[in-house]
Amino acid sequence: MRDLGAVVAGDAALSSRVVVAKVDADLHRELGARFGVSGFPTVKIFRRGQPVTSENAEDYNGPRSAEGILAHLKTKLAEDRGFARVASLDAIAKTVATTTPAALAEKIEAAVSALKDEAEKVSGKLYAAYSSKAAAKAGDEASSYFAKEHARLERMLGSGSVGGSKAAEISRKLSVLSAFLPEEETATA
Repeated sequence: MRDLGAVVAGDAALSSRVVVAKVDADLHRELGARFGVSGFPTVKIFRRGQPVTSENAEDYNGPRSAEGILAHLKTKLAEDRGFARVASLDAIAKTVATTTPAALAEKIEAAVSALKDEAEKVSGKLYAAYSSKAAAKAGDEASSYFAKEHARLERMLGSGSVGGSKAAEISRKLSVLSAFLPEEETATA
């Protein structure tokens, strides 16, 4: 398990999305008790966007090797692809190739205004902002805007220089932007 931190740190895509922390619960008994650590080694996983509490801690019971934990983390990251996405807006975003940028922006704005769920409204504002930015561009610039912005944010996140809440914000934006891209362009995102 010692190698896990090094593996994550060495992978720009992982290091911007995964934090590995090692705590000696014998030395930090209060912290161990807070998260229900009673045996060693204990591995806990905390999901992005949720408070770090014992209720939100997921016990990891798989192989205790760096490879086993890494495989589990990659599965969790794949499951997380829908983060910040809204199905009704995704359906509109997928029409990007057959709809003018201005019409796309109008449809997204109308759909966002109809959203009732607060979390969906927050994400909806990103869909609206990105579709409006594309509509403000001309010709080829408009059609390539989503891919270029997605690539720019991927580079920022992959650089490892972005941390904490900024990384979460960029991840949210990447997730929403990927709704406007063909599936093959987002397969590695």
